[in-house]
Order: sequence, then structure tokens, then C-alpha cells
Amino acid sequence: MRLRLLRPKVIGLRLRQAFMFAFVAGLAAAAIWTVKESFRAGLFSRASSGAPRWSAPVEGLGDPLKSEVLTFAKDRLAVLPPAQARAAWRESFPYLKRADAPAWRRLFGASPCWRLRLRGALGRLARSRKGAWFLGREGESFEGPDSLYAGQDLPVIDAPESSPADLAALAAFLSRLAVGDVRPRALSRLAAGKGWRLEMPDGLSVLWGDLDYFAEKQKRLAQVLADLQKRGESPEAIDLRFVGAGRVFVKGLAARSGGERRELGRS
Repeated sequence: MRLRLLRPKVIGLRLRQAFMFAFVAGLAAAAIWTVKESFRAGLFSRASSGAPRWSAPVEGLGDPLKSEVLTFAKDRLAVLPPAQARAAWRESFPYLKRADAPAWRRLFGASPCWRLRLRGALGRLARSRKGAWFLGREGESFEGPDSLYAGQDLPVIDAPESSPADLAALAAFLSRLAVGDVRPRALSRLAAGKGWRLEMPDGLSVLWGDLDYFAEKQKRLAQVLADLQKRGESPEAIDLRFVGAGRVFVKGLAARSGGERRELGRS
């Protein structure tokens, strides 16, 4: 193997190039550090001029509530450290969700700017506590103004003794129902807590039972409704609790079937 020896002139050129690269990198690092410290010192922050340290764009709220939030930010948050400010938001506006601050603000330590948005809700919880309570998309329950989701036709959920795990499972269930365009107007626990009853907008009662066999129950419900529509029949209830055994029952067709309950074949 032959070794290639560099001439002194080439070696000198390479050394100068390496030195220039290191010099430029050092200047860039120093510039970043200077800008960051300037932000922290308030050079580029309006906080030093007496303006509010917090700005809070709000998404999804009507004007009255938005004005209330912005007034709170101006009057309260300007004098609170970040930890207390977060606690104040959660206590005063549990129906708002804070998005992360932009990366450049976190990098340079600029004055806090929170982008707030209305929590997504899947239903309204029927509770005896004062105020309106809602079920969030992640299974959380939170309080808010009665008119917070006006116009969204949220189902009323009667589940007074449901645990956080139950609510999380119910939230996942309602999210999947919405994808299939099944939107009940109310949900309630069946006797002895054995699953759920769905009340549809047209008055149909669907005994869904436990939240298992989702895909099969959804498929069978669509099949039964299509079959009954062809026959011009409107049942009072469809019982999906025994889908696991391949059985679906339709109730309220006594005039046509000669009994109170008809079983519609095995899947």
C-alpha cells in the first residue's frame, strides 16, 4: 500500500480552512447565546415596558367567553410566575386546552405565549353537581358554561358512578361511533351496570351492552336497520348484547311478528 504525502503548501491550506470553519462556528454560537440572553433580559420582551407578559390567542370560543379569557390573562397572569399561572388557567378555565409554546420562544426564553383552544367534547354528563359537565375526547370530565357547545347536539350521558377508566373507554367508544356516523342523543347504563343503552334521535333504543365486539355490533346494527327499512318496519329497540353468540333481537314488532321479540338470524 502506497502512502500519499501532502506537500507543505497543501497542509497549510487545510489548516487555514479548518481554522476558518472553527472561527465561524464560534461566532454563530456566540450570536445565538447573545440573542438568547437578550430575550431573557427582556430586551425583546414587552414585559419590561409594562405591557402584559402573557398573550393568549384563543381558538373555538365565542366573543363573550373569549373576552373573559383575555381579560383574565391581562389582569391576573401578568403578575404570576409560570407555575401559578398554569394552575390559575386550569382552575378558572378547565374547558380550555393549552397548546405548547412555539419552539423558538422556548429556545430563547421569550415572554410566555399560550395558544389556547376549546377542548373537544363527546357528550354532556348528566350530573347532580351544579354547572354543566362534559366528557372530553381523552376521557376527561370537565366543567364549563352551559352554552359552551351550543349547536353541536352532544349526547347526554347518564353515568353518575362511572370511574375514570369507564369514562376513558366510553370516550373511545363514542369516537368510533362518530366515524361510522352513528350519533345517539343519549346514553345510559343498563340495569346492574351491564353495558349501555343508546337512544337514537328517531326514538329507537339500541341495547348495546358492553363495549366489546364493536365492529361486529356496528355491522349487524347497519344490516338490521337496512332490512327493517326495506320492510317498512320501525322497531322500538334492537338488542345487540348477544352478538358474541351470533344473535340479534328486535323488539316492538308484535303486530307483524306475532310476539314481543323477534330474533334476526345468526351472523
